[in-house]
Amino acid sequence: MKSNLGYTIHYYARRWVNFVLLHTVYPLLYEKVLAYRVLFGNLSYAKAAVAFLEKEHRESILSSGPFFDENSVVMDVGGETGVWATQIYEKYAPRLKIYEPNPHSVAILRERFKDTNAEIFPFGLGASDQTCLLSNDGMGSSIFAASRNYDAAEKMEVRIRDVREAFEELDLPEVDLIKINIEGGEYDLLPRMIETGLVRRFKIIRVQFHDWIPNAFAMRRRIVKQLAQTHDVEWSYPLVWESWIRRDLAPKSGTSD
Repeated sequence: MKSNLGYTIHYYARRWVNFVLLHTVYPLLYEKVLAYRVLFGNLSYAKAAVAFLEKEHRESILSSGPFFDENSVVMDVGGETGVWATQIYEKYAPRLKIYEPNPHSVAILRERFKDTNAEIFPFGLGASDQTCLLSNDGMGSSIFAASRNYDAAEKMEVRIRDVREAFEELDLPEVDLIKINIEGGEYDLLPRMIETGLVRRFKIIRVQFHDWIPNAFAMRRRIVKQLAQTHDVEWSYPLVWESWIRRDLAPKSGTSD
């Protein structure tokens, strides 16, 4: 994705304003804001991040669902070291498919889930098959140079696979939940899922759109408009986390926070 100076200036200006609000106004409005302050930097200190973390603290909405059980199939795209996957496994013990290209994280995942029915796939999912350089930056690891700390971080060669081909190899009619947190890769992955019709085979899609990617706001709006043709909003904290439920499974009216 090409760099965009205007968008970069806008991004950092927005971060600065949100940072000031985090240390002045938000603590007066949100009871738990100080407890989560460490996480806000990765979410641009946004008000939506505060609201989401408050909701997540109370209800664990990111790893909960209306029909999950041990027979559910859950795909974790961007598994990192398995924190989220562990949370949902402890609740429902679903059939986990975890995708993670970072070899250091893969080793941790294999050890963490060695006595479970989870499958670990040592590659990422995207719009096409490719080999990329991934920054080794913990939760912020990314294949995109616009990501924070990309230039300073150690790089490693990783594999990304076309989501359509990788999914067909699973031989699954549908998936109960896919969670996507891939540091900018969502802007390639979701359009590919929509373009191929694959999106219809996912009951619930939970995704973190990242705002540091140039033109993130416009790209998210385009993707959300297309996604709304098959799914309804379950809950939404834009450019933080949002959840979409397939229309045949959704209540008569979705809710948006």
